[in-house]
Amino acid sequence: MAKILFVVDTSGSNASSGATIIINGVVQGSGTDPNNIYRLGSINTFFNQYSSKTNFYWGLITFNTAIVDYVKQVGSASSFTGTKNVMQNAITAYSNGETANSGTMYTFALNAAKQAIINDPDNTSVNRAKGLKYYVILMSDGAPSDLGNPPDPANATPYVSALLAAAPNAVTLDTVLYGNQNADPAPVQMLSGIATEGNGIFTNSTNLNTININNLVQQNVCP
Repeated sequence: MAKILFVVDTSGSNASSGATIIINGVVQGSGTDPNNIYRLGSINTFFNQYSSKTNFYWGLITFNTAIVDYVKQVGSASSFTGTKNVMQNAITAYSNGETANSGTMYTFALNAAKQAIINDPDNTSVNRAKGLKYYVILMSDGAPSDLGNPPDPANATPYVSALLAAAPNAVTLDTVLYGNQNADPAPVQMLSGIATEGNGIFTNSTNLNTININNLVQQNVCP
């Protein structure tokens, strides 16, 4: 059983960061992903490819200075669903309801993922022994607002450790950096460090046309 949890940055820089994003020759706006093409497109591509797998469960959480659990928002009792229509409704709700604002709170994101796993009724030692795995995909466009100034990767360690401990030996944390047009080293160091501590893979994408979640997750989830 594979439980895939998308944890997606909706901070204000997605809509307005000073950098102009051009995709396929079309100016999208001044943010890192102003029309949600990269984030939503990546999720849809992966979900559409693997939604027919009966052993896959899905979750979708967004973060800035607040958390939205879209699977729960559309009526699920758990943060994970194995029902295709429920996850599709969650993706649609995210697409329709996303408002980019506020800061980039990595601690909120990591804590929300931890709680989703802790509260999952399938998260038992029996199921973990049978092969239950959680794959958390953290997508962000920049360095955190809440882990030091400048951000220090060491400050994330307790939060990553707590996430891994939510389901011992059953959690992988992958990270994606998108829209880093100015090649700021801070988010690279943060997200690569978090992925290493989370036993996952870091992907640094500055080209919104080519990178998708499949390239990141297939190595762990879909060999």
